[in-house]
Amino acid sequence: MSRWKGLLYKEWIVARPGLAAVMIAVLLAIGVLPFLFHRYISGETSVITYGFVLSSFTLLFLSYMPVLSLFTSLTMDMKRADIWLHSPSSVGVLVGAKALFAVVTTVAAMVWLVFILMMVFLTSGGAAGIPEELGTGVFIGFFGEIGSLVLLISLIQLSVGFLFWSIYQGLRHKFGRILAVPVTFLLFIGSFWLNDKLSGLPAAERLLGAGEFRFPNTERLTQYSDLGIELSGSLAAGGLVVALAVSVLLFWLGLLLFDKKVAGA
Repeated sequence: MSRWKGLLYKEWIVARPGLAAVMIAVLLAIGVLPFLFHRYISGETSVITYGFVLSSFTLLFLSYMPVLSLFTSLTMDMKRADIWLHSPSSVGVLVGAKALFAVVTTVAAMVWLVFILMMVFLTSGGAAGIPEELGTGVFIGFFGEIGSLVLLISLIQLSVGFLFWSIYQGLRHKFGRILAVPVTFLLFIGSFWLNDKLSGLPAAERLLGAGEFRFPNTERLTQYSDLGIELSGSLAAGGLVVALAVSVLLFWLGLLLFDKKVAGA
């Protein structure tokens, strides 16, 4: 446990400037821009409506935060081979700590976003622009549901991104960057083609569509188009389980490839 704490603290020391920049960007996007848009673009649209629309785009940006954070940290440490070759921790632990830190900081950024949005809600006249049938709890629940979905997407992106980053590192080590870039890109495109073919099989369609997770707060909000929210209120349970299982598998494959690259460095 102390080893994990030390690795996570190391990530925190290195990542503090970048995290501060993300938090400030979220503050400006959610806490400032809605008021500016309301004042200078269209006063007929409420501040909180602008806030919700901008929050949707910001959440999309945050979904890429884990994989970008992992890439940045790995790229920095790749310049020092002794970190990987002489560390008492395994490659799995070293990379796992980076991935865990990336996910935790993304969750923190999402919580910060919701907090800022609630402050906007309170300072912009409370329920101005919000249907009376909806309470504050519905909005908190909505962002909890959407935040969970965005986090799932970010985990998938993290696993896929790490796998192909590892493939690129291995190819670059053997054949050089000029050949590694196009080959990795072709493999990446090919993975989408393979996924499309496999998911289109009748058995796969039945598995991916089995069961259902419902998002009650999202369903309620989609009834009010003036909020600019157009989202489905359900998610296939089979697809969710398969997505998580495949993400774990891809991350594990990425670790195997990266471990080989480190051993051959």
